[in-house]
Amino acid sequence: LGRRPEEHARRDGEDWGASIPPYVTPEFVRAEVAAGRAIIPANINHPEAEPMIIGRNFLVKINANIGNSAVSSSMAEEVDKLVWAIRWGADTVMDLSTGRNIHTI
Repeated sequence: LGRRPEEHARRDGEDWGASIPPYVTPEFVRAEVAAGRAIIPANINHPEAEPMIIGRNFLVKINANIGNSAVSSSMAEEVDKLVWAIRWGADTVMDLSTGRNIHTI
């Protein structure tokens, strides 16, 4: 997080860090998104986010949701859930907060 876009760019001879199966072409990705079988989560308020895809033909193992509300859970509980999600290797974490102090979490 917090890296500049140019730091994400692959240079000639460098790997992305994961092997991508040959069937995962740009055309395949577009077709899966168009058919509603995959999504590419993005938020214009988080330009540091790294590109990824979630769908039945793509490998995403763990999704964790955190979020406080006016009715239940505290900020400390939600941060603890976030720590455990990262510790156990979550691929994605979504903050679904609706309560007070959303930006503090």
